[in-house]
Amino acid sequence: MLETISREVNNAWLAGIIEGEGTFMAWFYKTKPERRGQHQLVTKISIVNNDAVILRKATEILSWNKIGYFYCLTKRKNKNHNNTLCVVVQGKGRVKNLINSIKPYLSGKLRQAEMMLNIINRREEMTHSYKRGQRIIDDEELLKFTKALKEMKHSLPVDPSETKRRANYPLSWKFEDIVRTA
Repeated sequence: MLETISREVNNAWLAGIIEGEGTFMAWFYKTKPERRGQHQLVTKISIVNNDAVILRKATEILSWNKIGYFYCLTKRKNKNHNNTLCVVVQGKGRVKNLINSIKPYLSGKLRQAEMMLNIINRREEMTHSYKRGQRIIDDEELLKFTKALKEMKHSLPVDPSETKRRANYPLSWKFEDIVRTA
């Protein structure tokens, strides 16, 4: 019982980190000619931060959930900026497991998580009904889902009335509250 509560608390913490520091990505890339130049679908969730303590806790939770990950380091050209470290979960199975672990605790990125699941599920359907000569890059539904995910990353914040969580009073979204003039 205590382990279940602890797992849920940790998954909620990880969802919060992904809400603030995470990115959902899906794209196609063309393989090398020796692999017949086929297109592959890449699904990825990354967490980018400079705080090693946060990233270490995130990787501990991923390991506890048996979700594979890797690190990447982005070196900044500008000496005034810190290098950034990221933790990456890549691959349909790993990404799906991560989303299923944190989905109950997502709000702002819930739509992105659901779209990523649509992408993964569509790709899995194609695997089972794959016809010789069929290319994943030609699948209209898969293209629609990947485009929608990309557009969600660049859209405005979600309207508070669309979230699952309820507050005692609605937030005020007045322009004056967001932009302060000197």
